[in-house]
Amino acid sequence: MRKITIISLLVVALMLSGFAAVMAQDKVEFAFDSRTDRERAFRENLEEFEGQVKYNPLPGTSGKQLNYYTTRFAAGSSTPDIINMDIVWPTTFASANWLLDLSKYAEEGWKDKFLQGYVNALTVEGKLIGIPGTADALLFYYRKDLLDKYGFDHPPKTWYELIAQAKVILEGEDDPNLRGITFQGANIEGMLSNYLEFLWGLDGSILDEDGNVVINNEKGVKALQTMIDLYRKYGVADKSVVTTKTDDSRVIFQDGRAIFMINWTYAWGRLQGDESAVKGNVGISTPPAFPGHDPNVCLGGWQFAINANSNYPELAWDVVKELSSAESQKTHSLIRGDLPTNKAVYQDEEVVEANPWYKQALPILETGKSRPKSPAYPEVSSAIRNQLSAALAGNKTPQEALDAAAKALEDLPLYQ
Repeated sequence: MRKITIISLLVVALMLSGFAAVMAQDKVEFAFDSRTDRERAFRENLEEFEGQVKYNPLPGTSGKQLNYYTTRFAAGSSTPDIINMDIVWPTTFASANWLLDLSKYAEEGWKDKFLQGYVNALTVEGKLIGIPGTADALLFYYRKDLLDKYGFDHPPKTWYELIAQAKVILEGEDDPNLRGITFQGANIEGMLSNYLEFLWGLDGSILDEDGNVVINNEKGVKALQTMIDLYRKYGVADKSVVTTKTDDSRVIFQDGRAIFMINWTYAWGRLQGDESAVKGNVGISTPPAFPGHDPNVCLGGWQFAINANSNYPELAWDVVKELSSAESQKTHSLIRGDLPTNKAVYQDEEVVEANPWYKQALPILETGKSRPKSPAYPEVSSAIRNQLSAALAGNKTPQEALDAAAKALEDLPLYQ
């Protein structure tokens, strides 16, 4: 009897120790933007990690999510272990040493799987502090039907060609509601992104190779003057462009009231909807540049990173590696229509069949560049936007505005 009791106790002890082992299993917390179907896609991606991932969908605006992460990391918290972050946040986190340097985990050649612009954006002072997730970019949209009607066999490659094409079409259509181009001219983040595409189309930059602020040089001024001239000198943009926000421009173009538009990729799906007046008549390309220069698009999107204080960095890396894989990004493309950063997904027949426009999008995204890298990015953005807005409104000349922006930037940290 006593022998049976001892055996029973041993069995119970083994069961309890096994239960404790399960309870003590490594588990990482993954925080992300709680937009529609995002959690569903992530759960499908991570089925093999069942029981090892705690999902933490964050409601609210991106600003509120940034505050949440900042508060947690500043307190030295080990969670969330993995975050999904806006492309302009990495330098803010990295400068405070809140993100794990992933260089030691990424095997040689692994970064080559991704669009180079995202690898560049996630590399801060030689450290790889994030892994590419979803892509976004400020694309150039155009009316294929109107260009065809007036004999233009390609979208404008320069701003001067855009002005010429727009004038011909506007004169021919003789429609008081039609404008040549709409873009984000209101004092919002999109306005800075628009300006950067003008600036990059001149091989201009905010900093030179030595880290000096040069936004107020000849190229910076010419880029801003051209933005202004589109409505003030040439009349191919409406004067209301100075208060036009992101979705305002989408609605204008979708209603058939513009020939050209600069906007983010979200607009594509709306433009192909049954309620769209331009369904089936829209093309995309890189934005126009200036003669002798190549165009670049401004990148957006949401990327992955690992908390430097995570208790389970190896598990977190395995999870992030899976999230960034071609198969996982394919899932997001099919469920949500998210543009991938993993280049292999653009060759997947099932993905291309569901999203034929990806064939056009890939070469555009390959020209992508990121916004300024700064641990004080909100202040950098505001310093530039406020001055761009003053110039667009006619309250300052482009030179005066950019001189003021340059002076403000001198006191803010900026990286190449």
